[in-house]
Formats: sequence, structure tokens, C-alpha cells
Amino acid sequence: MQGLRTHSSTRYTLAAVTLFLLSSLFSVASAQANNPPLTNVFSLSASATGEAANDLMRATVVVQVEGEDASELQSIVNATMQWAVARMRPYTQIDIETQDYQTYPTYDRNHKNIIGWRASQSLQLETEDVKSAGEAIRKLQERMQVQGIRFEPKPSTRTAVENQLINDALDAFKRRAQLIRLNIGAPSYTLLDVDVQTGSQRHFKAAHDSVAMMRASESSPALESGTSQITVSVHGRIQLGDAQ
Repeated sequence: MQGLRTHSSTRYTLAAVTLFLLSSLFSVASAQANNPPLTNVFSLSASATGEAANDLMRATVVVQVEGEDASELQSIVNATMQWAVARMRPYTQIDIETQDYQTYPTYDRNHKNIIGWRASQSLQLETEDVKSAGEAIRKLQERMQVQGIRFEPKPSTRTAVENQLINDALDAFKRRAQLIRLNIGAPSYTLLDVDVQTGSQRHFKAAHDSVAMMRASESSPALESGTSQITVSVHGRIQLGDAQ
């Protein structure tokens, strides 16, 4: 009797699985019938490019010292950073931020034994006033080094240019869609989907020479921010209507 019950249970399970598979196949077939494959679909893209002023400057200056006593190096770095912050107080139009303090060991020629330490800390400057930044950097160079300078559009400038370019790119996309419709001879088209992407590339007039120029000159460096080239790309699909 126990064996018969087991056989009967297995038979009912197989029947339930079969019923589930048939139901799933019916659902898929029904969905395909209600949503037939799209026809007369074309993929296309368009883009628009413009220039945005690099009206935001970020500069990084660093203090770096080496020696055998790590605690002594930390004291030197801390004193230099306090000096730098004090020198920056008159420049209220420049935002400053101290970066993390870092310590690294230095090794002998065989790279096996530690012979000393290297400590460093950086200070980041951010401003729209390039002239004042140049003066401030010249003063900071008395005890610090320029690690890098970066120009870019401030967020509001970038957004304004991107918004205009989005309009231009979408207009170009619609013109291409109409061109395809006319070429094929369709009465209309429907927009199926669209993807809008933005990107930029900075252009400098004196960017790569700025650090060397500031090291070589005691006067305020002549910094030119240049512009950024911003591109908006539109990718999408359209479906042409059938002729009546």
C-alpha cells in the first residue's frame, strides 16, 4: 500500500508540472500574439557640440619633506599647513581644503631596509578668480610646491550649455527622422525610445606650461583657463507608419 501511494503521488506531481509548462507556453504564445514583432524600425543618432568657459579653477599645492624621524616630519608638515592656511585668509574669494596627511617609508638601494620617511600633505584651492589664485599660489610657493592646476566650467555654466545643446541635438535627431521618413515614403513615424548622453573635453591655452612657469617665475603666473568642448549625443529608434 505504501508503494502504491508513492507511485500515485509521483504521477500527480508530473501532471502538475506538465500543466504548468503548458500554461507557460500558452502565456508566451498569447503575449507574442498580442505584441507582434516591430517592423519598419530604424536606429539613428545625432549630436551637437559647443564651447563652455572654464570659469572654475582648482589648484593643488603640496608640502613634502623627508627625514629619519617620522614624528619630526609630521611637525614640519603641520607647521607648514598652518602657515599656508594663514596666508590664504585674505583671499576670501578662494575656497581652500586641506587633504589627508600621508607618510611613506623610504628604502635603501636593495629596497629591503627602511632608511627614512617621506611625509606630505596638500592644500586644494578652488575659485572663479584666476588672477587672485595666481597671486595666492605665488605666495604659497615660498614653502610649498604646485602639484597640479585644473580648469573646468562651474556647474551652472556647464548646465546652461548642456541644456542648449540638448535642444540642438534633439532638433537634429528629429530632422534625421524626417529625412528617413521622406526617403522611405512613409506617412509618419513614431518615436520608440531615445537616449541622451553628454560628455566634455577640456581645452587649455597654457595649461601644461603653468606649473613650470610658476616655478621659474617670482611674479604672479599668467594663467589662461581656456574652454571645454561639450558634446550631447542622442541615440534612438523610430518606427515608420505604413502607407494607407
